[in-house]
Amino acid sequence: MSYSKAIPEILCLRPKQDFLDVGVIPPKNLQVHYKDLAEDHIEIEHLKVNCKALVIPAVGKKIKTSFFAGTNIKMVQITGAGFDRLEVNKLREKNINVCNISGGSDQAVAEYCHTGAILVSRQLLSLTGASPQEYGDIRVNMIKTKMNSLDGMTVGIIGYGNIGKCTASFFRKSGCKILVYDPLLADTKFLDEPKIKKTDISNLLRESDIVSIHTPKSESTTNLIDSAEIALMKPNSILINAARGGIVNELALAKAITDSKIGGAVVDVYSSEPPSPDNPLFMVPKPQINRLILTPHIAGVTSQAWNELFNRSWQNILDFILNKSPKYVIN
Repeated sequence: MSYSKAIPEILCLRPKQDFLDVGVIPPKNLQVHYKDLAEDHIEIEHLKVNCKALVIPAVGKKIKTSFFAGTNIKMVQITGAGFDRLEVNKLREKNINVCNISGGSDQAVAEYCHTGAILVSRQLLSLTGASPQEYGDIRVNMIKTKMNSLDGMTVGIIGYGNIGKCTASFFRKSGCKILVYDPLLADTKFLDEPKIKKTDISNLLRESDIVSIHTPKSESTTNLIDSAEIALMKPNSILINAARGGIVNELALAKAITDSKIGGAVVDVYSSEPPSPDNPLFMVPKPQINRLILTPHIAGVTSQAWNELFNRSWQNILDFILNKSPKYVIN
């Protein structure tokens, strides 16, 4: 491979240690500037002028298109799947490629959703911190409430991309029937897949014991699940959102959990991150809180997932620098 004498400069808004922790080292032929968007504002303003590409994590504050004014940046590489931090259409108008990495965290997110469903359906959260003296009463009460296994349940998958497919596979192996809502997919796609059926969102919500969301956030999916949609769900159903905050109306979900209108929820993403102290999901009272799992956007965070996401990100940047067409362009 041949490179120009000037070493290409890359601005990376992800800590260098993130890469090193999972054994990923950027190509030696790149000069990478690792900076913090919040703390290194002045340095970033100076450095970005000469950088050819920008590397960012999928989660973080919005980056306005004005950030790119007066720079040589022609590619943004997201080290994950989500791209809602950027105004991708406006960047297209400026001939700036926005690339994500799809498929790198499929397994991790699917594991999270599957495990979360088990924890809630088996009521295992209520056992946290229980004393030996409570053992007998807890066991009797849990038997009375008839804890459910996943076998025979209907699982609704909203968004049937890579992560949605992987999540559906996990639940199918547990004996679940799968309903899919994804308006972008043709009905014929499911003809040869047993236990999978495409349907509309209203029927999916009415029929599913577990609803798992895997769609990107956009204007059309903001508050996709609101009070009216939650009202369609079964009384013991479980809602899982490991996609993006804002797809589910948090106030509506918190009220449904508090009023025992649904069986529980697993939430990994929030309308603002980190979530504000007055986020209604964090104000659900006891004992209902025992049917709610709240995690800090870590569904896709495993060392295996990060290793793949980071390696593919740097390879894509290197291809771009070598004047090859970058992969995973979303705009």
